Amino acid sequence: MASIRSRNGRYQVQVRRADLGSRSRTFILKQDAERWARKMEAQFDQGELQQLRTKDILLHDLIDRYRQEITPSKKSRDQEGRRLARLMRDPIAGLTIQKLTAHELALFRDRRIKDGIRTCQYDLVLIRHILEIARKEWNLGLAVNPVDQIRKPNGLKPRNRRLEPHEETLLLEGCALSRVTYLKPII
Repeated sequence: MASIRSRNGRYQVQVRRADLGSRSRTFILKQDAERWARKMEAQFDQGELQQLRTKDILLHDLIDRYRQEITPSKKSRDQEGRRLARLMRDPIAGLTIQKLTAHELALFRDRRIKDGIRTCQYDLVLIRHILEIARKEWNLGLAVNPVDQIRKPNGLKPRNRRLEPHEETLLLEGCALSRVTYLKPII
């Protein structure tokens, strides 16, 4: 059975079957939402779902579902929500899951690494988790997670610096001037 909800000026469609799981997608026009719902229900009925799994589902759809179902229960939901919104605008989100290969993810990695190594690592971890949730919980027909097949960017080297003796005295003098009594014992 299909359900259509109006959310933020868009229409979200969910087609659910107890034995086959659910599919969801968001549209700007209600007519498009109704057409897609009818098409999905027909394909559910005809048993074509297995061939559709990775062929028709966009990464954007999975990100959107993850943002609605998984992210709200996280402590860092606001930060993750912004990261997901940026991922949804990236060209990689327009790929179907079938076309989301290790090569495409490597190109994404190389493009995102220009914004910083940690940013790239966060994005790859997030995409990996989205695909794992989709594979295990949403019954997505994906044998292998393509993120596992690419090389991850090396992390930043940790700082290895100690205070100079004169820096310690400056810090302690600054603590003595402060009204915060517990500051000096912390340092």
